[in-house]
Amino acid sequence: MSAQDARKEIALLVNSNNPIVYLETWEEDRAVEILGCVAQDLRIPLYVWAVTTGLAMAGGAPIYNTQEPPQVLGEIDGIRNDALFLLKDFHKYLDQDVIVRKLRDLAQYFRRERRSVIISAPIVKIPTELEKDTALFSLGLPDEAELTQLVQLVLQELIERFRVKNQLSGDRFPELASSLRGLTREEARRVL
Repeated sequence: MSAQDARKEIALLVNSNNPIVYLETWEEDRAVEILGCVAQDLRIPLYVWAVTTGLAMAGGAPIYNTQEPPQVLGEIDGIRNDALFLLKDFHKYLDQDVIVRKLRDLAQYFRRERRSVIISAPIVKIPTELEKDTALFSLGLPDEAELTQLVQLVLQELIERFRVKNQLSGDRFPELASSLRGLTREEARRVL
């Protein structure tokens, strides 16, 4: 799936008042980039949480005392304006009754707002109690256009950083990108 298509689909899910979006992906960095674009398109802030850092507005400093799952959900509950809240690896906490209950409470309120909790994880693990409140979205792997762009970017980086001589003509970029299909963006970068 192209980044542009993912951007449109996620924006549609948010605008449709889906309180929880489960984003299946191995590519956290790519997900953050796409969600940043979605937030920009919708003119709402993006907050990003990880257990190691806590909750922070994308690019900003973490909010004090938000590392633990119950704390972050309490903080999200207190933020009253429209926003996207990306919770990385939050699926690990969905077996706790308090967490599921708090997400259900947030879902009730978020259905009337343009706010979504987005849980990103490489595997799908949605508790039964949250199934009706959760929209599942699989980011998928980068398409050939995105991979072609990556080929160009990596080649330019190699030329600038290591003074590598470019012997690859521009018409070969799509062919090289095609050979990278089935890889995540980071895997493709390492191969290149």
